[in-house]
Formats: sequence, C-alpha cells, structure tokens
Amino acid sequence: VVKEEINIEEKYEKEIIYISKTVWGEARGCSKVEQAAIVWCILNRVDSSIRYMPDDIIGVVTQKNQFLGYSKSFPVTKEIRELVIDVLSRWEREKAGEKNVGRILPPEYMWFYGDGWHNHFRDSYRGGNRWDWSLDNPYEVKGERK
Repeated sequence: VVKEEINIEEKYEKEIIYISKTVWGEARGCSKVEQAAIVWCILNRVDSSIRYMPDDIIGVVTQKNQFLGYSKSFPVTKEIRELVIDVLSRWEREKAGEKNVGRILPPEYMWFYGDGWHNHFRDSYRGGNRWDWSLDNPYEVKGERK
C-alpha cells in the first residue's frame, strides 16, 4: 500500500500564516527547537480532549487570553514559515501512525510562560511539570542547539 503524500502548504495554507505569526510573537529570537515547541503546543491543544480547547488550529491560536503573541500585524518570516511546515509535516505523519517523527514536546504539554528569554512549557495550567527538553532534538547539529 502506497501512502499518499500530503501537501502541507495546500492543506494548511491559512493555518501556516496564523501559526507563523504566533511563533514570531511568542518566540522570535529563541532557538529553533523552542520555536518548534510553540507549534507543538498549539497542535497539542488541537488534539486535546479538554472541552474548552478548540479543535482547530486557528481557533486555538485566536482563543481569547491564550496565545498573546499572536497578532494579525506580525510578519511571516521565511525561516519560521519553513519551521511551521516542518512541524505540521511531522504532526501529520504522527497522526498517520508513524513513530518517532521528531516531536520535541509531549502531547500533554499545552501551556507555557515566557521569562523574556525562553518559554517554559507545562503539563498543567497552574503548576504541574515543567518540560525538561529530554526528547531528541531534530534541529540539533553535532551537539549545537539550534
């Protein structure tokens, strides 16, 4: 059985713009892996069964008082756009049953706070466990965190 390749840019044309603007607002200047974690956080919310979380990407990004880094006026940079497409591709492959797609944030991590330099991801709205970055980093090159 041959799996049909999904055209991420076609399927998620609008969503890529929304996520890219959110990543720019929440994590510009951060490492590539930290930016990817923002995307995974959004997708974790889409996949969540928590009743107050929207089940679509644009709904999650624009939900009131959630992703304060999103603004219609923020730019979509080439680098962030490419990263968003990469993470969406990994997410689609994971949903299709592929293992070890390069996920860098576990599904239960749906909240984060920023300290001005880095974002810290949690598995609970208040308190909970803080993510320790223990998964393999697909954006790392020879020990260099990107």
